[in-house]
Amino acid sequence: MEKRDAKFVNSVANELPELFTELDALMRRLDEQIVEGTGEQDASLDRIESVWQVAEQQIRAADPDDLFPFEQAITLVRSGVERRRPADASKGYKLLVAAVAEYDAPA
Repeated sequence: MEKRDAKFVNSVANELPELFTELDALMRRLDEQIVEGTGEQDASLDRIESVWQVAEQQIRAADPDDLFPFEQAITLVRSGVERRRPADASKGYKLLVAAVAEYDAPA
């Protein structure tokens, strides 16, 4: 069973960087999209939610104690889009960057 668990953790570790990269790309300009108000922010939020759903499951399975900063970032992004608050989206992006850096830091 230990081999199987280690294999799962390794596969999660290999996929998470790609998911983090996609979240970063989606969230980087979200505040500008909200200001422009073209509707692009809604499509971005939908994609962020989809990517986050996969990433959240993987983080929860491997490191559940590390979820909180990511959840904070996603909550602020949602608030930014739903309430048309670009500052919330910007803060969410900054929190995501910090959460990824902390998550990727060697233990």
